[in-house]
Amino acid sequence: MHRIDEIIIHYTATYEDDNSVTVALIDRWHRTRNPPFKKIGYHFVIYLDGSLHVGRPLSEVGAHAPPNTGRAGICYVGGLKRGHGVNKGFDTRTPAQIATMTKLIADMHAGKYNNSGVFVEPNAAVIGHRDTPGASTQCPGFDAGAWWASVAGTPAPRPRPEPINAPVVTDGLKEDRPT
Repeated sequence: MHRIDEIIIHYTATYEDDNSVTVALIDRWHRTRNPPFKKIGYHFVIYLDGSLHVGRPLSEVGAHAPPNTGRAGICYVGGLKRGHGVNKGFDTRTPAQIATMTKLIADMHAGKYNNSGVFVEPNAAVIGHRDTPGASTQCPGFDAGAWWASVAGTPAPRPRPEPINAPVVTDGLKEDRPT
């Protein structure tokens, strides 16, 4: 049984109005990186219009926030604002993306994805990529733990400082390069 106890939120580090980013494009980025991934690393991708797309099957360990085991990766398209340079990440989620992300996480916590050898803990932590040990990135552009606590009506975690000196991009990952 593959257990998931953390849900990690990511952004693509692309502009908030870039509709060209798709699962297929991210898959291509991941397969051509050095070293290459065998396929897209994220389990889910949320497009600007709020549509939810499956990347890597949830039954497989992802490739998005080492050590990856026990973690599900959700990536939303966006994270950069035009005219603000390329080293400042933002929460550019559209209302549709926020609604989809909220429903997806709630469904995961409710056990909707507990099949095919997968068990998502009912209170799996929701954190940003920037909050994983050893990460040096601004991804996903906001404090995901505080956001989820406000949505879930639970006590907010201790505030995390914004990593202003961390890069917007993650070393070696092409999807973290603005287009």
